[in-house]
Amino acid sequence: MFKKNNFQITKIFPQEVWSLEQVKNYMRVEANYDDDLILGLIDAAITAAENFTKLNFISKQIKFVCNIYGKREFLLKYNPVLRILKVTKKFKDQENEITLDDYVIDQNILALTKSLNNEELTVEYISGYDKDNIPHAIKHGIMLHIAEMYDRQAQNCVGLSKEVKNLYLPYRNIRM
Repeated sequence: MFKKNNFQITKIFPQEVWSLEQVKNYMRVEANYDDDLILGLIDAAITAAENFTKLNFISKQIKFVCNIYGKREFLLKYNPVLRILKVTKKFKDQENEITLDDYVIDQNILALTKSLNNEELTVEYISGYDKDNIPHAIKHGIMLHIAEMYDRQAQNCVGLSKEVKNLYLPYRNIRM
């Protein structure tokens, strides 16, 4: 047994934070020859926002597995947690689904009523925002970052500007 927490992204639900047309309109780009570049910049800006804030803006299905003896509380590192799909405990070859009475979820902490005892806990959940619930400051920061990367492509600027960071900072989760 591996004696640790293990997270695995099992599915990504594609969604648009900004459409190509919206980004081109914002940047006042009319030609189509840079469409592939702009689509890549959209993905890069979303990834940069997720990495900086430690939040998921594109919804993902996550599988979390833990078998640390005596552990009762678990930090689900991909957040926000939208929905718990399934919670199971496995002992040897016997797997049992855990009911809602056996655990509570508070933001991104899952707490069991009983600690693990030579068992393996598996939690499957959906993390992220749907496109209508992404905070407006984050959406604006993503758009601003796309425009900055497009304008500075000859300079190879990859870092976040001070303006973009200031939009993201209130949402940043610091992990310890």
